[in-house]
Amino acid sequence: MSDAPQPTATRQRRVPAITAVGVAGVLALEAIVSAVFGAISMWGYGGLAGGESSYVWGIGLDLLRTLAATSLSIGLGVFLTFAFLAPITATLSLRQVIVRSLLATALGCAVMFVVRVLLGILLYGSFSTGMFGASFPAFALDGSSIAFIFIDAVGSVARTLVSVAPTVVLAGVFQWMWCGRRTSAGNRVSASETGAPGQV
Repeated sequence: MSDAPQPTATRQRRVPAITAVGVAGVLALEAIVSAVFGAISMWGYGGLAGGESSYVWGIGLDLLRTLAATSLSIGLGVFLTFAFLAPITATLSLRQVIVRSLLATALGCAVMFVVRVLLGILLYGSFSTGMFGASFPAFALDGSSIAFIFIDAVGSVARTLVSVAPTVVLAGVFQWMWCGRRTSAGNRVSASETGAPGQV
């Protein structure tokens, strides 16, 4: 019986957490670079007078929404999938790793859809005075805004699903390779302790 400590749940979820942070960081960096180039293009086009200034503010708000709705949502989907729903281990085949990575992408896009709908409701909704006056304001959102919010969310999720899937699959493959390397190192350590020949 080996006296080596077994990995705890916290340690087992550390690698998926690192993978999720890496994916979210890559997506955030991509959004930041896109926003910076958008602002620079406005500077080069005509300065920041009037409408251009408001456009730059729009770029900043869109960046914040992208960070909240895309980077964090996809990162959360990757963590939940790799840590709880479909963990990636060294015993899986490459095909299984790809399928689980696509599942993580789909879950992240589902979270993203919910977040974008909620942000859209907060953005296009308005408070109005109800029958009790300003003490109990009523939240109003017309039908056209609701339709636009859902159509925009579906379109954003579809574009994100296609563009983000390769990044998540690559992250899943990297995690799979890392888990295999750790397993091989553990086998070599165990073999040296027991006197058995190590694995190649």
